[in-house]
Amino acid sequence: MKKLFCLLITLILFAQTTAYSKTIEDGDKTKIDLDKGEGNKENKKERSIDFSYVDAFLYASQNKVEVELFDVGEASITILNSLGQVVASDIVLTNIPTVSTLELPAGNGMYYIIIDSTEVYAHGWFVL
Repeated sequence: MKKLFCLLITLILFAQTTAYSKTIEDGDKTKIDLDKGEGNKENKKERSIDFSYVDAFLYASQNKVEVELFDVGEASITILNSLGQVVASDIVLTNIPTVSTLELPAGNGMYYIIIDSTEVYAHGWFVL
C-alpha cells in the first residue's frame, strides 16, 4: 500500500511538472492561418461524418512549425521560403492524431506552408 501511494504521488508530481513545462514552451505559440479546401477527389473516401483536422502553429523563438493532423490520409507537409525553395518537408500518416514538427532555417523571412492529402488541401503564409 505504501509503495502504491509513493508511486501515485510520483506520477502526480510528474504530471504537474510536465504541464508547467508545456505552458512555458507554448508561450510563443502562434496559430498559422490556413486556407483549407478539399484534397484530391479521385482517391477521397466517401463518409457521412468527417472527423478530419488540420492546424499549424509557429514557435518563432525556436524556429519550428508544428502541424497537427488527424484523419486526412497520407499527408505531405511542405514549407517554402519567399524564393520558392523548399526549406522543410515531411510525409505523415494520419489515421491517429499526429503532430509533425518541422525545423526552419535560422534566417527571418516570409514562409509558405502547404499541407496536401487526399482529404484536405491547406496552405498559408507566416513570417518568422
